[in-house]
Amino acid sequence: LNVGHEPIKTPYFQNDMCPVNVHWHLGTEHLSVGEYDEMGAGPNTKPGDMRRKLAAGEKVRGGFRCHHYDENDAKFTTEYDWQHCVG
Repeated sequence: LNVGHEPIKTPYFQNDMCPVNVHWHLGTEHLSVGEYDEMGAGPNTKPGDMRRKLAAGEKVRGGFRCHHYDENDAKFTTEYDWQHCVG
């Protein structure tokens, strides 16, 4: 990967930086029975399907899913246009 700069090689605090916990969930992080739970659905899942697709064969809980997901509704299926500040 050619990014045009070197990564920092010293501790974050020596560079006026702090580490952050960036992570993703396959579903919601917290249970909300009747709203986000094991019986919700999402892309590539149906109610009650808690299998993790990316770690096939591993026993990883898929995460809680929304009860309002509709694969025919564009708000759930339109690719998000990621934007960020430059400079």
